[in-house]
Amino acid sequence: MKKSFPLFLTILLGGCLVMTGQEPPQPKKYAANVLPREAFKGSRQLRKITLPESLREVESRVFLDCKNLEQIVIPSQTTNQFNLEAFPDQKGLYLYVPSEATKMALMEMFHFTQTKIVVGAPQSLKGVTTPTPFTIATTGNALTITTHQSGDLRLYSASGELLWQTPVNTQSSYTRELPSGVYLLQLNDQIQALTL
Repeated sequence: MKKSFPLFLTILLGGCLVMTGQEPPQPKKYAANVLPREAFKGSRQLRKITLPESLREVESRVFLDCKNLEQIVIPSQTTNQFNLEAFPDQKGLYLYVPSEATKMALMEMFHFTQTKIVVGAPQSLKGVTTPTPFTIATTGNALTITTHQSGDLRLYSASGELLWQTPVNTQSSYTRELPSGVYLLQLNDQIQALTL
């Protein structure tokens, strides 16, 4: 039902402007844990998406005509209901699932011929662990550094001034007395801030 309502705008000169129109339509309400039908339809910007763990249902054709979509990640905590055509079957698309059982269920339900289903998280979401190049211990104003890599160890002031530099070997310890303050310690390409 259309409703008319007057809108009065006061102009600086004291005049009035009367406008009539319709009330704007109320936006559709969706459940917070449901990805609604055709939610991303036709999106050219969508390339990668990780579904939220709170998600419980993916409705039909959510990713319809998303030609640049490369990966969809279903996290391990998600217990989803996937409706017919929830996921597209297209070349270059990878669907990452938490288990072999989920993979088998999706393969049976959707009969993918082009979309690849992979068990586990994509490499880009896995934590990249790099060994720490050194460990630091402080006692009062004494700084002790034990190196776990060989290379060039450098100590900088908070303003970036080089205070100390020495070549180091793996599993070597170095101790320096320093005034209280903030410092930057660098070994090869890794830098760590510390406070004494």
